[in-house]
Amino acid sequence: MLPIELIGHFSRILSLSFRLFGNIMGEDLAIIILTMLVPYLVPLPMMFLQVFTSFIQTLVFIMLTMMYIVGSLEEAH
Repeated sequence: MLPIELIGHFSRILSLSFRLFGNIMGEDLAIIILTMLVPYLVPLPMMFLQVFTSFIQTLVFIMLTMMYIVGSLEEAH
């Protein structure tokens, strides 16, 4: 049972990190496409919005990871 439990706990953290990477990469890709379409002033507000949303997403995923780790360390009652 121990190997199955360990794989289950590590897969949660790994899936969260892949989801965070995908979200931030999607935002970068959207800014690159927007820059190609309208090259001068339009991408600037999007870049500031991307920095803000990336920061918020990182905080959310850190909180989820901490909740998973704390939940895995609790004793069953």
